[in-house]
Order: sequence, then structure tokens, then C-alpha cells
Amino acid sequence: MRLNGIDAEFLGRDELCSLAPRLDSSSDARFPIRGGLIQLRQNLVLLDLAVKRGDDRAVAGASNKLGLPLPAPDAAATTGDLSCLWLAPYHWLLVLVDASP
Repeated sequence: MRLNGIDAEFLGRDELCSLAPRLDSSSDARFPIRGGLIQLRQNLVLLDLAVKRGDDRAVAGASNKLGLPLPAPDAAATTGDLSCLWLAPYHWLLVLVDASP
């Protein structure tokens, strides 16, 4: 598919989690993953993460699973090839960049 002039491909849960093994792909996950988009030319995976407003337990669990703190308003956090950007209360954008050629 082409979005705003950028080639992108929709990946199902299994395909996405094979690229980003830190994500919990189990069917009993608190917030199950349904899929995501990848831009193959840029080796970029974007994942929209949202939790129920006020559910600090879910925020702590996601932070622990991802291995980085979910950032506060107007901030970002990075560890290795994974970045997380704050979008709105209880809403973040995860960006995974694969640096391999």
C-alpha cells in the first residue's frame, strides 16, 4: 500500500512480533496486538500503544516489557533501536528501526 507517497505494508500479529520480539504476542496479553505497519525501504516499524486512562498498572507492565520507560508529556525515550514518543495521555508511538542492511 502507499500512504502519503510512502510505501507501507500491513503486518499481522505474528509477522510484527517476529520483527519486534519484545512485544507480547500471546493471545492472553492484556492489550493484544492485532498488527502494524512497516515501511520496508526504511526498515521502520511503527506501533500505536494506548492504554485505558488511569491504568497505571498497564503502563508499568508495558514499560517493563519494552525495557524502557514510557515517556511523560512532550517527551521521548530510546533504548537501542526502539524509541517511544508521548502522543497524548496514556497514548504513545513506538518506533522500531532495524539498522541491519
